[in-house]
Amino acid sequence: MGTASHLGTEMMRMAGGFSLLHVPYKGTGPGMAAIMAGEIHILLVGLATVLPHVRAKSDKLKVFGVTGAKCSPTAP
Repeated sequence: MGTASHLGTEMMRMAGGFSLLHVPYKGTGPGMAAIMAGEIHILLVGLATVLPHVRAKSDKLKVFGVTGAKCSPTAP
């Protein structure tokens, strides 16, 4: 708890006004495995981690947004 991903997800949750259950994972790898398996519904990770799956037209992942101040040129 208290990682950048955890805090970023909490900020998104508060801004969006929805509820979530925080499920901690020991790193991005296990988190990606969980989202690809459908065990979790949302995961905040870097674009470099998720874009290969999105570009492979995986029906398991969609980019919801980016956390930067403006759109990313790699994920418009």
